[in-house]
Amino acid sequence: DRPNSIWEPYYAPGYTVITRSGPADLADREGSYAASVNFRNLKNWREVDKSIQARIGEDRLISENIQLIRFGGGVSTDVMQMLVGLASALLLIIIGTSVFVIRNSFQISVSEKRRLYGMLSSIGATSRQMKSSVLFEGFLLGLVGIPLGLLCGHIAILALLQILNVLLSDLFNGMEFVYGMPPFVRLLAVFLAALTIYLSCLIPAARAGKTAPIDAIRGQGEITVPKKRYSTNPLIRRLFGMGGEMAAKNLKRSRKKYRTTVVSLVISISVFIALSGFVKQMKTAAGAVYFDYQYNLTVSGCQDSERYEHLAKELGLAPGSYSYAFNLTGDFQADPYATEQYRSFADEDGFLYLNIGVLQKDAFAAYCRKLGVTEDPAKAAILCSSGYLPHVDGKTLAEVRFYTLKEGDIFPVYFLIRKEAAPENWREEENYRMSRGWYNEEEGELAGLERREDIRITRVTGEKPMGFQAYSEQGQLFLSEEYFESLEEFRSPFLGAMRIMAEDPYEVEEALTKIFRTESGYGSCYIYNQARGADEERRLLFAIEIFLYGFLLVITLIGVTNIFNTITTNMILRSREFATLKSVGMTTKEFNRMIRLESVMYGCKSLLFGVPLGLLGSLVLYRIMAEEIDTGYRLPYLALLLSVLFVFLIVGMTMRYSLGKINKQNIIETIRNENI
Repeated sequence: DRPNSIWEPYYAPGYTVITRSGPADLADREGSYAASVNFRNLKNWREVDKSIQARIGEDRLISENIQLIRFGGGVSTDVMQMLVGLASALLLIIIGTSVFVIRNSFQISVSEKRRLYGMLSSIGATSRQMKSSVLFEGFLLGLVGIPLGLLCGHIAILALLQILNVLLSDLFNGMEFVYGMPPFVRLLAVFLAALTIYLSCLIPAARAGKTAPIDAIRGQGEITVPKKRYSTNPLIRRLFGMGGEMAAKNLKRSRKKYRTTVVSLVISISVFIALSGFVKQMKTAAGAVYFDYQYNLTVSGCQDSERYEHLAKELGLAPGSYSYAFNLTGDFQADPYATEQYRSFADEDGFLYLNIGVLQKDAFAAYCRKLGVTEDPAKAAILCSSGYLPHVDGKTLAEVRFYTLKEGDIFPVYFLIRKEAAPENWREEENYRMSRGWYNEEEGELAGLERREDIRITRVTGEKPMGFQAYSEQGQLFLSEEYFESLEEFRSPFLGAMRIMAEDPYEVEEALTKIFRTESGYGSCYIYNQARGADEERRLLFAIEIFLYGFLLVITLIGVTNIFNTITTNMILRSREFATLKSVGMTTKEFNRMIRLESVMYGCKSLLFGVPLGLLGSLVLYRIMAEEIDTGYRLPYLALLLSVLFVFLIVGMTMRYSLGKINKQNIIETIRNENI
């Protein structure tokens, strides 16, 4: 069997023989040999790499199995710092949210049992005993919740691994994700859960221990508002009537319950916005490696364009469904044709390089039609003027315009010419110059000679033809094959790859493989199936989305549970208050208006604080990630819109649910009930 295409290429005239050898044998032999090294500790592989390079010399080549190194944890210090920073930030969000939810639940529980604690205190229960009661309740919760949490976590991991193995089985060449959980991770999870429950119980426990028996039994102390705070804006009563005024006063009378609900909403909104922004940034960073190439097969390595045309004929490819291009480099005087940003990249003589693509006749004609160019393609020149340049930080790529040229302008471009095309007095003519980058001493002085060609720009665009979609840090000029053939004195350009847009790329790939095996002259050709690569990229991106959106879903469910628990409990605790209002003549219409306005006030107040905190959180997560991958901060507009809808929908539905239960209660029985 062939070891691999690097050891034994497809065009190799013989077979590889593998045998055993030692250092002494190698020392006595001439020729090249390679050594493969496997490190146990991959964290400092870069330093080891530099050390080996220093020992063997700069002229020896070292190559790394980057994929294996990454899977082994051998990432750079910057990447590790980014991962640790993100993990720490997300862990703090989880712990903080969980502490608040559980603490809120205990606080509500203590409020519900306030009368009970007062009665216990009146018959001799000490403050310490009541604190112990709340803490013991938390202990029982942990005794049941922590093992269930560990079990659910393990089940979720196993299910996730199965999904990933199905999605990414062929992407990693048969490798699979396996379940592995170090013991210290389980212990850490138990410790964090226990600490979370303990912290959540502290304040409610202290509150239960300070309960005054008489005040607790009478229900006093919950509402203590000075008279001056009872006044409301007259506009509220005009707009919403008596129900609206009562809603505003209720929120001022019971500030603790109002504040608890608002804080619950603020936490949920801010976490949702922050993590939504983080998910968006991660998706952008993960998807940045994939471009919409507008083709799905690449054939490279063939010696001339006739072979490409033969392949197109054998495969029955229609004109415009395939393209191959010749690549060459020109240069031009930076000033005055380059923008100020791009001009800083000029060499000492003030010249900039220019990438030039010479497209096959049909492909260039299709490109012109796509751009709406009506001129003869054989005389057209299309300048792609936009691309990317790194910012001063070296990480962020910003899209900029490279040239100041417009349609119809003349662009003087210097091309490398053939040796025999040079005139004897080329030094005296302005149209000729020596290009230091192309100069070759072995071929003589004329190897680096360039002649200027004045090209009239037909169209300036940001859209590239098939095969040139990847981002570029240089501008690109596109000409037709006919155009370049008319310039006889210039050197022949380098033949690039052939791009194919096939309806069934896998079928065409199989046909190409058959041609390469059966016909002569194609031994050096290679096929790359972009469709397979794109499919792998999409599945990898989908796997990343599973992690990110799964995490976001968990946080959202925690927030919804918190809001539902807080609002429903507060509404139930106000049952006697509602029954009293109805008993003194408040109509159903006024009552419903009061509840609706309370919902609106809850929502507006929570959005007022939650949105800025969420944006600040998303900015913090972005800055942590930008230490390694900076795609630019993007405002999470969709998350902001969903937050507004989410708040009013959840609050409205929860209020409606609570009212449904309250309206079923008998007014007299509710007023008599001492347990509310």
